[in-house]
Amino acid sequence: MNEDRIDLSPLDPGADPARLERGVRAILERAAPSLEARRARGPGVWEVLAAWRRPVLAAAAVVALLCIAVLGRLPAGRRAAERASTLTEAAGVPASLARSIESGGTPGANLWFEL
Repeated sequence: MNEDRIDLSPLDPGADPARLERGVRAILERAAPSLEARRARGPGVWEVLAAWRRPVLAAAAVVALLCIAVLGRLPAGRRAAERASTLTEAAGVPASLARSIESGGTPGANLWFEL
């Protein structure tokens, strides 16, 4: 192991504030044409989608509240999920097709005659 320490003082940005400021100005001057071209292009796809985030979330919340209100007002006898024996039947899938889906089998020609 080498006991000599490396002198990193030339890399200290606070040692010469004028040099640091010149470097910052040089970087900004080199980047200016590229930044100006990006601004002139207008908003990209991601910026447009980000701008729509809040309105879409607000609309989704309103739709969810309306669905909750409508489902809460349905009489208990009309709720399909309470009468259905399986999740596929609760989703409105006919019982004969639901049996085929849940068993993992391939529906055959006779299935369509049962519907």
